[in-house]
Amino acid sequence: MHGARGYVSQPVTAAPRQNAQIVQWLQAGQYDKALPWLRIVEDSYYKLLFEGFEAGYRGEGNFIKTAMDSVGFPCGPARLPNRRLSESLRRKYAEWAKGINELMPQS
Repeated sequence: MHGARGYVSQPVTAAPRQNAQIVQWLQAGQYDKALPWLRIVEDSYYKLLFEGFEAGYRGEGNFIKTAMDSVGFPCGPARLPNRRLSESLRRKYAEWAKGINELMPQS
């Protein structure tokens, strides 16, 4: 990692504040804080993502748009051929985002 200052991760768009905190911990060398939370955020996000796949949704645009809406960054509908997630999945994303936000310590 020559000069790297962050990481690439699909869940960053779904949990931007949490991933910003994880990056701060990594940059401060606080791996004992950062790595468990990175695993929690990513594992829980991908669990929802695969639930959507099982329901017949394809294309990450479906999930990114829903996740960003859920954390207060509305960014409009996904472009075709993607489609809006069901209300049930949208509620699960909102609950996920709220739970991650409440659980994760700051600094």
